[in-house]
Amino acid sequence: MSPVEDLDGVRFIYVSSLPENSVNMIEFKLSKDVVDSLGGEARVSLFYYDQQDHSWKAVSTQYLGVGPQGYKYFRAEVPGDGLYGVAPTKAQPKFPSGAVIAIIVVAAVVAIGLAYYMTVKKG
Repeated sequence: MSPVEDLDGVRFIYVSSLPENSVNMIEFKLSKDVVDSLGGEARVSLFYYDQQDHSWKAVSTQYLGVGPQGYKYFRAEVPGDGLYGVAPTKAQPKFPSGAVIAIIVVAAVVAIGLAYYMTVKKG
């Protein structure tokens, strides 16, 4: 296990490996400080390296609660063998709502109309 490692743009808290041909339920613990630095229990994810896609994929991570000495315990099932690591959940891209898009379109049309009007009026 490495303490902190950057792989493919993901900053992992630790990375380890699993034996070949295994499906493992992994339990891991993190200190409260580490969990807080990741943004809370809901932001902690376990990722595994998909050998076929050559990419890191998040698996569902379950928060189990606080254990001895304040450690926070989590569980996740990792499909298959290979590398796995704990990292913050990547934020999903958020797309603007319909109202925001409508306002942007109206503003663009007004700006183009104003520019055209100013050009024609001066010319």
